[in-house]
Amino acid sequence: MKTTLFALTLIGASAAHASNCGDIAAGIYNLTNDLACNGNAITVAASNTTINLNGHTISCVGNGLGGSCQWSLAPAGGNQAVGISSKGFDHVTVNGKGVVSGFYIGIDLENGKVLTVDNVTVTGPATPKISTNNRDVAFGIYISGSTCTLSTLAPGPASQLLNNEVDNQSVGIDIHNSSCVNIIGNNVHNNVSKTGFSHGVMLVNSANVTMYSNQVRFNGGNQGQDSGVMLYGTSTSQNYLYGNNVSNNCGSGIDAKNGPSNNAFVSNQARNNGLYSTEGICAIPAKNTYFDLSEENQGANNNWNPNNLCHTQGPGIPAGVCNPGE
Repeated sequence: MKTTLFALTLIGASAAHASNCGDIAAGIYNLTNDLACNGNAITVAASNTTINLNGHTISCVGNGLGGSCQWSLAPAGGNQAVGISSKGFDHVTVNGKGVVSGFYIGIDLENGKVLTVDNVTVTGPATPKISTNNRDVAFGIYISGSTCTLSTLAPGPASQLLNNEVDNQSVGIDIHNSSCVNIIGNNVHNNVSKTGFSHGVMLVNSANVTMYSNQVRFNGGNQGQDSGVMLYGTSTSQNYLYGNNVSNNCGSGIDAKNGPSNNAFVSNQARNNGLYSTEGICAIPAKNTYFDLSEENQGANNNWNPNNLCHTQGPGIPAGVCNPGE
């Protein structure tokens, strides 16, 4: 009689071998070498997992955009490979320095509490000019279903995106159906496709997100609903955007669309959005009308503080928030 054993290898603190595409990580996972994959690279298999990139690069090589796994429009190509994935686990951390490059989703963390991405570069093939950009859909950092950690007295630790650089996706950072996420000190730039779905940062039906001191620039291509920062959906509420630079995007700067309510926008700098830039990344003519600050079909009680610095504002923004000369 034959007995077949199926072994699941968990790469933890005691592992002393080369890293490989398709590794399953639990505990402390230390990347020991660069990886060039054609599918998922690292998958988390347990809560309380920390992935240390240790200065290495995880890349995806395929038939997509620029020889990557990102989806392309013409010629069509790409797959749904993910660089680092965690689904259903808590206290998961991805630490840099390191690079995740060329995936359909660079870092995908879903349905967990206290999820952290710190000091990682998430990138793809560079296509700065909209005239030569054939990127379809690609996400840099995607957080979904991450919820607050509750105690008897107050919310506990939040998920955090700290000091990351995210570029060359269609959406740089996408927060979906989540709460208690801190987005602090990130540089999100040159995320653009021809699909009309290009954003530096998106908050979709998400609440109690704090977004502070981020640089969000040169995103979008004036193709459709493009923006630097997009708040979207009726459950997008109680978010606090403070001290961000959301300028020179090809689309609206900060846009609250289709139901966001009770959000606060304080001391942000949003200038020169929707304009042609010397980098040639904006389509001419633009396919929409764009503003530095914009609301469309918004919910109630959004607070657009007059201390935001901006030139143009849409009809839903209170009079006098933006001034042409400031």
